[in-house]
Amino acid sequence: MTEALLRTRSITHDFTALRANDDISLDVSPGEIVGLIGPNGAGKSTFFNIIAGALQPTSGRVLFEGSDITALAPAERCKIGIARTFQVVRSFDSMDVAENVIVGSLLRERSSREARRAACDVLEFVELGSRAGTRAGDLTSPEKRRLELARALATKPKLLLLDEVMAGLTPTEAQRGIELVKRIRSLGITIIMVEHVMEIVMPLVDRAVVLDLGRLIASGAPAEVTNDPKVIAAYLGEPKRA
Repeated sequence: MTEALLRTRSITHDFTALRANDDISLDVSPGEIVGLIGPNGAGKSTFFNIIAGALQPTSGRVLFEGSDITALAPAERCKIGIARTFQVVRSFDSMDVAENVIVGSLLRERSSREARRAACDVLEFVELGSRAGTRAGDLTSPEKRRLELARALATKPKLLLLDEVMAGLTPTEAQRGIELVKRIRSLGITIIMVEHVMEIVMPLVDRAVVLDLGRLIASGAPAEVTNDPKVIAAYLGEPKRA
């Protein structure tokens, strides 16, 4: 049996009187694409941020490659191979595209020359090579999303956390995004993605994990999950009795 790359154990998080996550345990295997889904207010962002290290759980543990990383800050998690994107794109708009990615590649490369070479390779991979010298602030919204992906990939992650990376894209742009995520997985990178657009996430992921009211209510193959009565009720509400 393959050892899990990421494990969460009994993750609970309270915001004063609100319990955003309630006893969530999840294993993610190397090479998986896992879709984290659920209705608004389900606790997806909180759980995602706990994995990324942006939030500390009230109780529970996060383990990566068998080590407890619950107390590690995001920068320390990046060093051990966990990278993320943000729902609201965070580019350095006054710097050019290559410089934005060099920020990520400097984590692994020994010199600025090697960092620039690595950044250019990543930009070609995400189809932004021709924009390397462009000021980041002049990119289109879809290009900025690919730039953020490039910066995360430049850190050479083992686990990539994607926060609504397809948000606001046209169907054509979303299809390009889907193909890019598949190519990222082909590099051996494990992916956890939060998405609201079911038409995008379900054909792409190996496994869908569904949260509702802070609890994990379903985990399995997309077709299995979408037919689960608990999932249907979470999205559509309980059917009225005659």
